[in-house]
Amino acid sequence: MAQVNAGTVRWIEPGVKAHERKEYELIVDKPAAAGFAFRDGDGWRDLVFNEQPIYRYMYKYDPANRENTYKPFHHIFGFHDDGFITKGPGGMESHHRGIFFGF
Repeated sequence: MAQVNAGTVRWIEPGVKAHERKEYELIVDKPAAAGFAFRDGDGWRDLVFNEQPIYRYMYKYDPANRENTYKPFHHIFGFHDDGFITKGPGGMESHHRGIFFGF
């Protein structure tokens, strides 16, 4: 049986005044959530649904391999065991790797 790990839910809510507090209750439908699980590896974490990989978060940093590891990003898996549909490091425009947090 798949293990569902705790996660974080974030969103932007317009119109909230400074220091105003709002509270919400998040109810997760356990049968729907039961198929989701995380798998950790050396510098990466996969999200899977019923054994089908969805995305891989690449976060490892290795100073000896800076070009390939200096920027965390998300690889997206294709359907039907297609592997990654995102590019990853290297090649033309090496800083364009997948879905990433820019700052």
